[in-house]
Amino acid sequence: MPPRRNVVWAIGLVIVGLRLAPAALGHLVVGTTTLSRLVADADLVARVRVVDADELVVLPDGSRRSVVVAQLLEVLAGTPPAAPTVRFAQHGHGVARYQDGEEAVVFLREVARTPELRALGVAFVSGQEHEEKVGLDDGRREERLAAVRAYVALGAIADPGERRAAWRRLTHDLLRSPDRRLAWSALEDVVRLGERSLDLPTLPGGGFTDPVADATGLLRVVDDAAVMIGIRLALLTELEHRGLVAGAPRWRRLLRTTTDPDRLAVVRAAGAHPSPPVTKALLRVLRRGGPTAAEAAAAALGAPGHAASVPYLARALRAGPPRVRMAAVRGLGGIADERARAALADAALTHADPATRQRAGAEVRVLDR
Repeated sequence: MPPRRNVVWAIGLVIVGLRLAPAALGHLVVGTTTLSRLVADADLVARVRVVDADELVVLPDGSRRSVVVAQLLEVLAGTPPAAPTVRFAQHGHGVARYQDGEEAVVFLREVARTPELRALGVAFVSGQEHEEKVGLDDGRREERLAAVRAYVALGAIADPGERRAAWRRLTHDLLRSPDRRLAWSALEDVVRLGERSLDLPTLPGGGFTDPVADATGLLRVVDDAAVMIGIRLALLTELEHRGLVAGAPRWRRLLRTTTDPDRLAVVRAAGAHPSPPVTKALLRVLRRGGPTAAEAAAAALGAPGHAASVPYLARALRAGPPRVRMAAVRGLGGIADERARAALADAALTHADPATRQRAGAEVRVLDR
């Protein structure tokens, strides 16, 4: 099993290390507060329409700071304020930005929890950052409201087992959502629960208490071709990391069955999970895929566990098209054994293409250092 990484290991690996296509990822910042945590930490959860996104308040020392004024449309959790509007300060780095007239769900804490902001004369504070904004004006209104209401409803379930089962069902549903904000939020909850670091009053803290049931449900998501490919890859990575599934046959199946435009993401991800079946499947892509897929496979094979691919990468370096040759150089450099170095050194001395000779020679120098 791979070494333990940090709390957002699977998400960070998929986003940063695997360089997935933008269509597969959406827009996500690693470490973003999940929707479940926003609900659990809030004293007031409300659907609002922004009246003034930048009301200026002059403080006693003469400094100025803006607060948000919003019309209350619906209180989803907490005690409804007496006034029809709510004024809240924003606190944190890179806070969410609102426009006048915009409709959104806000997650507010009583100002007593942030006493340094009392001078602003507001009752509430929002800690939401830019990526944590839950807007309702972009065609995802009903789905996002339903998700918030479902997380609020979890807190009303008294029995821990029932609450845990409800959380599992909701998580699996949101992982399948076409809304990237909802799907990636659910994914990060899965990873955090697996790390046993989530402490929420409305969620089953302490990690996965029924690994078999959780793995079974999550594997259904992995196998669902309608789910975003980034979600599927991150879930498989996490389940393999926990030792709940045998990763090799799953990666091989994905390599064989996934079609464009998701195939490149799978190729890049599978390379980070070396095993004989995965190496064989990647070599099939290298030999029989188009130039773009072959290029991705050559680079993905660049890991010590893919040493069996050295002769095939050497052949691609010798006779492949330019981009595949350069990817083969990276792949051989990543394997970095004596046979890989020899193939690179030979290309650096004898290849007919000057650019290939130069690139192979540079890789040999890196390996020699």
